[in-house]
Amino acid sequence: MKHEKTELVSRLGFGLKQHFDRQAPDTIQELGIVLRKNKSSNYGGVTFATDFTTPLAQEKILYTSKLVLFQALFSSEASKLEGLPNADYWKALDVGWENTVAVGITKYVMVNLTAQLLYDKEIDTKLRLKETLALGLTYKFI
Repeated sequence: MKHEKTELVSRLGFGLKQHFDRQAPDTIQELGIVLRKNKSSNYGGVTFATDFTTPLAQEKILYTSKLVLFQALFSSEASKLEGLPNADYWKALDVGWENTVAVGITKYVMVNLTAQLLYDKEIDTKLRLKETLALGLTYKFI
């Protein structure tokens, strides 16, 4: 859906996802040493994504929001997790929601403030928040 300078785009489809954990704990030996190894897992499922963009305050401020939902239908690790307390964590809905406000301070200087909410039960059972403040230089060729 597009209305003048505001845009809303949604997509629904099949997706593949991979978790790769470097230095994941492997085993604890008698001496108390924790061995580490690289661990990966693969998932397939349904993904839904929505992007929203609109200018604010006489087009000097741009607000962008992106929501991504992923529902896993199969996992390469499902059989290895049977009987464990976290056996069904891979079945939980994964959520990523990113909101960005971009402000043009001058013709060449821009400031971006981004807040990203993440939920993936396999990584952490709580909601995670990532905030970023960026200062950048910009130039338009046209």
